[in-house]
Amino acid sequence: MVPCRKVGGEAKLEFRADAKAEGDDIGVGGWCVDPRGPGHSRWFSLKLDRHSAPWAFRSGEPFRTIASLELFATLLCVILFAPTDEDNNRPTIVITGTTDNRGNSFAVAKLMTVKFPLCAILMEIAAVLHRRNQDLDLAWAPREQNVEADELSNGDHKRFRSEHRIAVDIGSLQFLVLPDLLEKGELFYQLVAKLKAAPKAAPTLSSVKRKRAPETRLRATHPW
Repeated sequence: MVPCRKVGGEAKLEFRADAKAEGDDIGVGGWCVDPRGPGHSRWFSLKLDRHSAPWAFRSGEPFRTIASLELFATLLCVILFAPTDEDNNRPTIVITGTTDNRGNSFAVAKLMTVKFPLCAILMEIAAVLHRRNQDLDLAWAPREQNVEADELSNGDHKRFRSEHRIAVDIGSLQFLVLPDLLEKGELFYQLVAKLKAAPKAAPTLSSVKRKRAPETRLRATHPW
């Protein structure tokens, strides 16, 4: 149960995030919008692989988990750009973000999805926001309006300055619930796959539905 909290006034910051997956080439990027332009904005861009993000390969090709990768980019924006202080007495801070994945904007608005590993990443976002007393308004924008974040996910940094770059080491980030949820979720789906692949047991005599003789049916024994 989460108590209702007073929401603060204007949003404290705005970020934009994106991800790409082509073959085994995975990249995520994001930037914190500065009114003066990308050259004055904080940003990050990094590559992921089977070691740093094995969950991205659980369906084979990483493009099959592109929604999870894009939500992971949003999670990194929340962790890296949003205020980190934990003050439950102040009004809730609203932060805004942009993604070109419409489904993710709905998932964040409802804080609900049944897709894995998307649900695990969403729960990590919820845990981080709750600890920091923040709320996330994730809006959708067409890809044409998210060009800078798309370039960062492709490793193109020409619009940004190196002194504003935030170095990201996935292994050193202190996630709250994500590693455990990913581990437990993977074990669960491995069990489901094993049960689906197991041969079905032959029907037993008790499970076979026997046909009743016509003279024993209710319409014969207790007619209207």
